[in-house]
Amino acid sequence: MEKNYHSILFVPAVCNMLLKIESIDADAIVIDLEDSVLTGDKERALAVTEDFLRNYTFSTDIFVRINPDRMKREVPVLNRFKIEGYMLPKTEKAEDIQQLHAMAPNKKIIALIETLKGIVNVEEIVSDENAAIAAFGAEDFTEQTGIKNEEEFLSYFKSRIVLYAKAFHKQVFDTVSFNISNMEEYRKSVQRTKDYGFSGKLAIHPKQVVMINEIYSDIDSSYYKYVVDEYYKSQKAVLQLNGRIYEKPHIERMEKILRECREKGL
Repeated sequence: MEKNYHSILFVPAVCNMLLKIESIDADAIVIDLEDSVLTGDKERALAVTEDFLRNYTFSTDIFVRINPDRMKREVPVLNRFKIEGYMLPKTEKAEDIQQLHAMAPNKKIIALIETLKGIVNVEEIVSDENAAIAAFGAEDFTEQTGIKNEEEFLSYFKSRIVLYAKAFHKQVFDTVSFNISNMEEYRKSVQRTKDYGFSGKLAIHPKQVVMINEIYSDIDSSYYKYVVDEYYKSQKAVLQLNGRIYEKPHIERMEKILRECREKGL
């Protein structure tokens, strides 16, 4: 069964940071060999990641964000370890995913869409059967395009990614936020992420993980179960209950959320 994630945390490939993973309640971890590592330190970061994975015994799913220009060096090394898969930065076309899949056929791929070409080709990317998850990277995208990195200017691009990801039944994640001090503002950001229809949000700090998990678990599961039960008891296509109308799409969505709650033990 496909695992459902809500919080995915980036952790730089630095020994003291990797050792903190056990204490973080993220749904998945992305060890970062790309943006958080200086060009001259890439080989050292790969060695640190090897040492960590060699002794990794925790249950949290691990992905590694690789460097596309070092793929042939990094992937064969990392394939030896029990990781869930890879995050592919700057995914621009299905061919990028296929190239990585050919090197790691048994690993999941998170397609990070963070360039203009990636946004233009989003349908091609998320429809590829080897792309397990899609994610939006606003930092590189706004730098490349000159679009201001604020919600009102990114709404079209976020909606586009969500639309196509959902059409092809892929989990889809919102971009990171570098706000780690104003948690009330961050709470609003995560709620907007959820309202867009994203499966969850990428994070860069454990405090953000706590907030993401809280927002995405904030549902009244007992009421959802009550509505679902009443719908099937009614044996009708439309249920009127407590002043509201529920049809089959509402019930299917509630059933999906209830399944996710059971998987997470909520």
